[in-house]
Amino acid sequence: MKALTASNIYQSNRLICYGVDTNTADMFWQVPVTVSQKRQGEHILLIRHGEYELYPGDIPAWSLSALLTSVLPARVEIGSLKAELRLSTRLTDNGNCIWGISYQFGETPMCYHESADPIQACIEMIEWLAKHRRADKIYFL
Repeated sequence: MKALTASNIYQSNRLICYGVDTNTADMFWQVPVTVSQKRQGEHILLIRHGEYELYPGDIPAWSLSALLTSVLPARVEIGSLKAELRLSTRLTDNGNCIWGISYQFGETPMCYHESADPIQACIEMIEWLAKHRRADKIYFL
C-alpha cells in the first residue's frame, strides 16, 4: 500500500471531531475551484503556509510530520507511569510494511496501534488518547 501524503478528508474530519487544533494542520484540502474540479467534486491537497486562513469548505489536513511533532505528545502519564511515544515498522510475510505507534514504559507497550498507513496508525492513537483523556485516565507531559 502506498502511504498518503496527508490525512484524507475523512481522517481530517475525525481529527477535528477528536478536538485536534486545526492550527496544527500543515496542509489542507481546497474546495474545488475550477469547472472540472467542481464537476468531479474533487478537493485539491495543498501546503498550508504560515497563518494561512482557510476558506469555507477548505478542510485542514495533517502530514505525518505534523501528527508526530505537533499533535501527538512525546510523553504521556498513564496512571503513575510516564510512557514515551514510539514509531516502528514490521514486514508482513508478503513484504508489505506495517506501521506501529505506541506509548511505551521502557520496553513495555502501554497501548499500540498499527496500520499499513502510518497516518492511520497515528489517527487511531489520537482517538485512543482523546477517549482516555476525557476519562481523566491520561495526562500529557
